[in-house]
Amino acid sequence: MATFPKTLPYLLLVLSIFLISEGLQQQDSEKKLQECYQRCEKTQLEKASLEHCKISCQAEHGGDVYQEERGERDYVFRKERFVQRLRTEHGTVRVLPNFYQLSKLLVGVSNYRVSVIDLKPRAFLKPHHLDAEVLLFVANGRGSVGVVDSESRNTHDVREGDILRIRAGSIFYLANKDSNERFIIVKLLNPVSQYGQFKEYFAVGFQQAYLQRFSREVKRAAFNLKAEEVEELFGGQQQGQQQQQQQGAIIRASEQQIRSIRGSEGGSSRPSTESRGPFNLYKKRPTHSSNRGRLIEADRNDYQPLRDLDIQVTFANLTERSMLAPFFNTESHKIAVVMKGRGTIEFVRQRREGEQQESEKGREQEQEEQEQEQSEPQYERISTQVNEGDVYAVPPGIPIVQIASSSQNLEVLCFETRAERNQRIFLAGPNNPWRRMEDAVKELTFGRRAREVDEKLSLQKETVIMAGPEEREEYPLSNIMNFFGF
Repeated sequence: MATFPKTLPYLLLVLSIFLISEGLQQQDSEKKLQECYQRCEKTQLEKASLEHCKISCQAEHGGDVYQEERGERDYVFRKERFVQRLRTEHGTVRVLPNFYQLSKLLVGVSNYRVSVIDLKPRAFLKPHHLDAEVLLFVANGRGSVGVVDSESRNTHDVREGDILRIRAGSIFYLANKDSNERFIIVKLLNPVSQYGQFKEYFAVGFQQAYLQRFSREVKRAAFNLKAEEVEELFGGQQQGQQQQQQQGAIIRASEQQIRSIRGSEGGSSRPSTESRGPFNLYKKRPTHSSNRGRLIEADRNDYQPLRDLDIQVTFANLTERSMLAPFFNTESHKIAVVMKGRGTIEFVRQRREGEQQESEKGREQEQEEQEQEQSEPQYERISTQVNEGDVYAVPPGIPIVQIASSSQNLEVLCFETRAERNQRIFLAGPNNPWRRMEDAVKELTFGRRAREVDEKLSLQKETVIMAGPEEREEYPLSNIMNFFGF
C-alpha cells in the first residue's frame, strides 16, 4: 500500500492519454463522416441519391446507420431478431419470429418461417423431425443431409448453392464434413400442424428427447427389451463424456464418423422431376449477367419440389454501386435473406389509412389533406441499409429497389411464394411497361407528346441490373427524374 501514491500519477497519466486518444479517434471519425456528407451534397443532385450517398458514409465512417424511417420495421428485420431454438458449443439453430407477429402487413406469409442452421467444423445435428415442410438452401460450406421416411433412407452430400426439400415428418440429420469451415443452411419452413408455428421432435440422443418421456413399461413393450436394456439404450445410466454428448442436439463427431456419413453427390444443374435429391442453384445459367452482377432463378421447371411448394428461389449478386432495377411482383411475397455484403433497399408503399406524420399542422390543413387522400392515393418511400443476416419481406404490388453499397457487393437469397402465376414487372430499362403502351395512352398519362416520352424512357440502356444512384450519368438521369416530377 505504501507504493500506491508513487504509482498513482503514472496511472492517471496513462488514463489521460487513453481518454485523449479515444476522443481524438472519435473526433477524427466524426470529421471524416461530415466530410463524406459534404461530398455527397456537392455531387448528388437528387434527394434520393443524396440519401443513398449518406447511408454509404455512415457504413464507412460510423454513425447511426439504423435510424429507422417510419414503416421500415413493417418489412425489414435485423439479424438480432432471430431467436435461438437450439444451441451448444458446436452450433446453433436460430428462427425468425412469425412474420405476422413482426408485422400485421405480412399476413400473406404468416405461415412461413425462416431459420438458420450454423454448424461448426465436424459438428453433427442429431436426427429429428419437424411438423413443417422444409426447403433447405446451403449458404456456406459442405456437408451431408440424411433423410429417413417410412420406407427409405437417402443421404446427400451437399455444397453451397444446393436446394433440398424435406417433407413434413421426415426424420433428418446434418453433418458438417469440413474440418475448417462452418456449414450454414437457410431454411424456409411451411408449418402443417399449427398455423405459423412449428416444433422440433428429437426421439433419442439426450435427456429431454421425446422417447425418454414414455414410461419405462411402454419402452420395454415397444422395443421388446429388458428393464436394464431400456436404461442402457436410452442413456439413463450412462456416465462421463458419452453422457454429456447425449445431452445436446448438436455435438462434435470424430473424423471417422463424419467420413462414414456419405451419400450421393451435390445437386445437379439439370432440370429434375426427382424430389429426393438436391438441385444446385449456382450451377444454373444466370437469367441475367453482366459486369454489374448476376441474377439466378430456380423455378418449378428446374426442381419438382419447387412446383409442389409453389416457390421460386432466386439469388442476386450485385457489384459495388450497382442496383437491381425497380420492380414489383404481381402475385408473390418476396422473403429475402442478405447472404453477404451491405446495401440499401428502397421501396414505396401506399400510406395506410389513418397514418399521419407528427406535425404542428392546423385543423384546416389536416382536413384538406384528408380530403386529398380520399381523391387520390398517398405514397411514402422507405429506405434503409441492410447487412449480412438481415431479412426483409415485401408483399406483391409494392415496388422495390436493391442497391449494393459503394464498398461491398450485395448478395441476396430470395424465396418467392405463389410462383406459378407470378410475373416480375421491371419499371425501368428498355423493357419498361410504358414503352409498350399506345401513343395516346402515353400522352394522356404523362401529359406530353408520345415521342418525347419514348425519347426520355429510352435513355436507360441497361436491363435488370444497372448503375446505382452513386454511379449514374448525371445529365440523363437528372432529366428522367425531372421528367417524372421528382
